[in-house]
Amino acid sequence: MTDKDARGSNEDANDNALGERPSRRSFLFAGAALGAAIEIDAGSPTLAQGGSATGTRPSSGEDLVLYNGKVRTLDDRDRVVSAVRIRGNHFAEVGNFNARGPNAIDLRGRTVIPGLIESCDHIVSFGNYRPGYHTVLENATSIAEIQAILSTRRAEVPSGEWITALGAWNAFTMFTERRLPTRAELDAAVPDRPVLIYQTTLGPAVTNTAGMAWFTKASMPVTIGEDGSIASGNQSTTALYLLRLTQTRDQRRRTTLEAWAYSASVGLTAHIDQEGIPAAPSPRYELGNTTSSTPRLNPMQTLYHFDHFRHWDTWWGLHREGKSFIRLQMDLVVDELPVLHERIKNQLPFFGDDMMSSHAIYYTPNGSVRHPTWVEAQWLMARAGWRSRSNAGDQEGMEIAISAFEKINKEVDITGLRWTLHRMSGATSEQLARLKAVGGNVNVCSRSFPLAATPTPPAAPFRTVVDSGIPAGIHMDGGHIATLNPWFAVYYAVTGRNALGEMVNPGQQITRQEAIRLFTRGNAHQMNMETKLGSIEQGKLADLVVLDKDYMEVGDEELKKIKSVLTVVDGKIIHNKLST
Repeated sequence: MTDKDARGSNEDANDNALGERPSRRSFLFAGAALGAAIEIDAGSPTLAQGGSATGTRPSSGEDLVLYNGKVRTLDDRDRVVSAVRIRGNHFAEVGNFNARGPNAIDLRGRTVIPGLIESCDHIVSFGNYRPGYHTVLENATSIAEIQAILSTRRAEVPSGEWITALGAWNAFTMFTERRLPTRAELDAAVPDRPVLIYQTTLGPAVTNTAGMAWFTKASMPVTIGEDGSIASGNQSTTALYLLRLTQTRDQRRRTTLEAWAYSASVGLTAHIDQEGIPAAPSPRYELGNTTSSTPRLNPMQTLYHFDHFRHWDTWWGLHREGKSFIRLQMDLVVDELPVLHERIKNQLPFFGDDMMSSHAIYYTPNGSVRHPTWVEAQWLMARAGWRSRSNAGDQEGMEIAISAFEKINKEVDITGLRWTLHRMSGATSEQLARLKAVGGNVNVCSRSFPLAATPTPPAAPFRTVVDSGIPAGIHMDGGHIATLNPWFAVYYAVTGRNALGEMVNPGQQITRQEAIRLFTRGNAHQMNMETKLGSIEQGKLADLVVLDKDYMEVGDEELKKIKSVLTVVDGKIIHNKLST
């Protein structure tokens, strides 16, 4: 095996010729709902039949009109109207009117909201570093549902290819059996293709009989139990590493397009991607660790370790070809001051366009504001005019960070940079007022939702934050350890309950409308795009979602099951299930 092979052929992503357009079948992505696939048709369907990979837009001079609906605009007046007219990539008219014609869609009373925005997740690696035919299991609630999803996926996977389901869920708090499926259960669903089910970042994992046979012949040993189980830690990460070595440029393109299709199906139209953590030991920013023609296992090659300098190559390649249909802003995750110096010298904040641009720097040595270099890093970012995002942690961490911001602001005006503290497990009203005074904002994390099994207040201080009036968004940190589906986060914020319905965040519940505002207007502010996104208003970019259920009317448990039947991004229909 060559060094290029061991790095997962990262250099391929730089090729000018990035391969042929994937086939129609390659856009089928299992897991949107039990036993169903998410489909983006790569042909040239009509508006009534579904969107293409790059979306469909009416011919020049023609408007797309959605009428006879319940359009929740989330504008300053919080209006509910019946129709919206889209001209090009902007909202041209929002109000109460009827329309007819080839580009008019009767919503039949369905609810419409602005496109949902995820303000801190891992959508890029969710597509880019998921070997095999990655399959979403986060919407399953039992082993039987997992089997049904895998069986459906099998029908679309070529013989001999891997079916994988990596991260974004936790069997012990999301599935009724509170365990992973066994080898026998996987064999029953997929008897003739290798399968790897891998939980969160370090495992544990499980494989089927075909997978066991593949690992037996692999270049590195993986210890597998008779039931197909693979222990968390080095055994699971070795299995992941071996599969990553098989990835090609075209495979990364396919899984990225599938990730976008899944995003559209749950109503997520824009993301702030926060990379992962640089892998150790050196070379720190490469996929794997090779010093010769024989690959050597990097023991920290977890689900969120990968090459940070080539992280966006696949997405950028598709965007350059005009094929991107989900919005992206990029956080640069840095954990060393020398690397931070180079990032600041060689990259610019908010550099790009409305579909893809840079965003902020997340300086995260040991993931803590308590690290001795953290304050120095904030000074560097302030002087360079970069937005800073930091993991505040607990209430003490909030105090450390806010005090540093206040000191820096006395010498360098940071009030216009919107520095962000997120992943808070505690915050007081007084702290939030001080943070707001220096132009700061917060991003309330819901990632404890699928993991939490016992109450840990205030795991996510939604009520405290909303009542404070500070600019705020909500995020799931999805893709590695939490779900990408935003409706789980809405459920958690509204009820305080985990996936199994157990109360884990008492006293911090917010209303449904408040939760949706955090996911739209709040996160548009996080993106520095509140004048362009976050509400359905004349002149704003045309991103919207038509829901299969009204989130204001369904029961609590139904919130988790809401999905999109029509998603529009930049005026283009990118997901359409209205005809089915």
